[in-house]
Amino acid sequence: MKKDSKQRLFEVMHHVNPDFKGSLIVENKVYVKPQELPQQILAWAKSYLGNGFERNITIEKTNGKVEITMPWHDADKETHQFFKLTPNGAEMVGNPVSKTGWSETSMMDKPYGTVEIPSGYVLATVGTYPKRLRLTVSDDAMNLIPDNKELDNISDEALIALLQAKNLKSFARQKFSNEVYQELISLGLMNTQRAITVDGKNLITSPKAKEKLKQIKEKDQQENGMWNTKYKINF
Repeated sequence: MKKDSKQRLFEVMHHVNPDFKGSLIVENKVYVKPQELPQQILAWAKSYLGNGFERNITIEKTNGKVEITMPWHDADKETHQFFKLTPNGAEMVGNPVSKTGWSETSMMDKPYGTVEIPSGYVLATVGTYPKRLRLTVSDDAMNLIPDNKELDNISDEALIALLQAKNLKSFARQKFSNEVYQELISLGLMNTQRAITVDGKNLITSPKAKEKLKQIKEKDQQENGMWNTKYKINF
């Protein structure tokens, strides 16, 4: 792993709210790009998933523990593996543990329960439905408030288009002017196919973006009525 890759792994954690004191199952997450991960973790994930998960890689921070439960769907299978971060990347620690979806077999299995995540370790989890890679770390990682400077310059319609690109299929999205999409593309928040990028996902899920969208929605309802709003804004 390149020297700055390990640093980037922890820098990504800066985006997580340092005051978050939620339950063991964390909802706060940050999307990351494959090239930002230790290659050992990426290779491990590919050995289970092949390709197709690269746009669904997240890092989550817990209070030092994570609750491993049964996968949400009977077609899903999760595999968990601890990695220790090293100067050369990351090395596997212990054996992988897998859990299938709701079935007669897994119903008889003993639940895994709560697992502690030591400092300097990452719990990597791959899932098959949908394909995904989740990295969970302890909350003693470095803490900084996310820097979302783009929000100071992004237009209201561009922010709404970005939200819809994340939450809605293309046929269900509103149509905006080409200038709106070019604005998002120039900021690296959307690609030329008008699909949201990793940076776009991180921005649109940030607390600052959610607050701005809430204000836009309230203004829209005041001006056009509750049932005749101009924009589709659904979180």
